[in-house]
Amino acid sequence: MEWKATKKIFHDLFRALFKPSAPVGRLVRGKMIMANLTTGNFVSCHHRAFYGKEDKKHKRKNRQLSKKAINAVNCASMLMPGAHIYFASDSDASIVAVRHSAQKHHRPIATIYEDTEEALHLDKVEDWQSRSPSDFYSTFVDLLIMANGGCTAYGEGGFGRFGALVSKNASCIIQHNVKNKTDQCKWIDKDDILESS
Repeated sequence: MEWKATKKIFHDLFRALFKPSAPVGRLVRGKMIMANLTTGNFVSCHHRAFYGKEDKKHKRKNRQLSKKAINAVNCASMLMPGAHIYFASDSDASIVAVRHSAQKHHRPIATIYEDTEEALHLDKVEDWQSRSPSDFYSTFVDLLIMANGGCTAYGEGGFGRFGALVSKNASCIIQHNVKNKTDQCKWIDKDDILESS
């Protein structure tokens, strides 16, 4: 089977094999309702701020993280101008920056947390055996909400790309954080498209 054909069945295969636990399912549904996200009608955006740098998090500057996060949602806006955007990240600074920008510019962007709490990486937490399963819910909630999006903007690592693969439209994607890429995306609204027509 070719990769192109595999992308078409990934969504159905994932849904057939995996069902979220009741608490995770409730969190996904609740967050989507609260953020006014309807399946297929929003853009998922994932920004992996600490890919390969988890042990050097303290050296990353909030200004740099914020700039990359804002660029990520700007790129996401290009996929479905005017649509809501769901933003997920492993950086609380990125989430705060995006939430602040959304409020300042009245943009429809949602994040999982209203407070600042970084998602745990399943493969990077040393004391994972002593943690409660609920400590990892945010990771699955992010993935499952992203899987309900109509398009996906992703950066480094495979988490955002995986969210796109298990969505119904794995071909509507953009990579916002390409190594050595200096171009910055500009926010595109529905009105911008109508004016240029």
